[in-house]
Amino acid sequence: MRVLVVEDDREVADYVRRSLEEEGYGVQVCHDGYTALKTAATAAFDIILMDIMLPQMDGLEITRRLRRLKVKAPILLLTARDSAQDVVSGLDAGADDYLTKPFSLAVLLARIRARTRVFGAKAGDVLRYADLAMDVARHEVMRGPIPLKLTRTEFLLLECLLRASGKVVPRERLLDHVWPDREVSYNNLEVFMSFLRDKVDQPDMKRLIHTERGVGYSLRDY
Repeated sequence: MRVLVVEDDREVADYVRRSLEEEGYGVQVCHDGYTALKTAATAAFDIILMDIMLPQMDGLEITRRLRRLKVKAPILLLTARDSAQDVVSGLDAGADDYLTKPFSLAVLLARIRARTRVFGAKAGDVLRYADLAMDVARHEVMRGPIPLKLTRTEFLLLECLLRASGKVVPRERLLDHVWPDREVSYNNLEVFMSFLRDKVDQPDMKRLIHTERGVGYSLRDY
């Protein structure tokens, strides 16, 4: 597995690189925004660990540009701030998740595993509900004839809803499915679900994702 580490603090970057290499990962390190953008856009990585505060170009702008370039690798933002607005800004830029500094190596490794794990899907494993279809193996989602571009986190949330076959999925189940390695608040889950809903239930489409107050979420076609 190849990891791109984007961190301008050379001591931190070296520590992360050595720690990941000891775990068997292939690691490449960039210390500034322009180099990171060029590297991530021209080479394949399984995950990108992206510091937000960088010289030349910040991590949010790099993330936006990579998503415009159709780079699909999960992006894990490294940030010293974890307010709701900071989380929204990172997700809106196209990131899949965030990790607050300072962080432990164990948490970092668990987050990498969570963002890159494969669920044993086979070719032809397609989940459907109403006009929504998800090809799990190909990581593709369609709403009718329209392809939906979901982040990995949004994909996992929608997968959990689809596998429930229209039933209510409790918030705790969604949290365990998407973030098995960490505690995420209900408020943060609501932020992620809002981003997913904006993509699945566009203005000219029938609403499918519903909030079950105090319980969780469901797919309903009525």
